[in-house]
Amino acid sequence: MLVLDASVAAAWIIDDEATDLTDELLVRARQETALVPALFRFETANLVVAAERRGRMTQAQASQALDLLAGDWIRLADAGSGPSRWLELSRRHQSINLSAYDAAYLATAITAAVPLATLDARLRHAASAEGVAVLPA
Repeated sequence: MLVLDASVAAAWIIDDEATDLTDELLVRARQETALVPALFRFETANLVVAAERRGRMTQAQASQALDLLAGDWIRLADAGSGPSRWLELSRRHQSINLSAYDAAYLATAITAAVPLATLDARLRHAASAEGVAVLPA
């Protein structure tokens, strides 16, 4: 199991953002199950809308992207942490301006004690500082 953030999902659904490492993460996530906070659904839906509006994907590709991200291998995390925990983590990492959104992913990884898959530099830094394994390595 791993925690997945929207930056990695973006690389799966927007062709020019994919890399060999993100492709490998997709295979791994489908095999192991990806855990996400509820925020993930909103962020990825917004990514699809924005990509379609900017001409980065067609309507058909947008539908395929939403189908991929609705797979049963992506599981919503239990609400084991909430805004107080996100605020605590955001404050602890204020020197890098960790957002509450990113703190939700970090809190999910900490609570589940699993690696965090992210391409976001700030989130990677905060996760490492919290002792959370970060993917891709």
